[in-house]
Amino acid sequence: MSFVTLILIKDQQVRMLSAHYRIIKNMIAFCDFDFAQVKTSTYHVIDAGYILIDYDAKTIINAQNAFSFNKQDFQTITF
Repeated sequence: MSFVTLILIKDQQVRMLSAHYRIIKNMIAFCDFDFAQVKTSTYHVIDAGYILIDYDAKTIINAQNAFSFNKQDFQTITF
């Protein structure tokens, strides 16, 4: 399975979630960041990388190969 770690910084709070890339992709697409509803595995292998979204700094750092992502008005850094 391709797990991606989402690191979200919003309102000076940091939240982190490791889940299948499709779950992460849907959360980003629908701006639904309710981490409590997502079931994650205790097996946290970051085989597909990570994505960091900093709403406070309007920056996205995308260091994963599972999917591409851009957001209007955000600076995007891809590794």
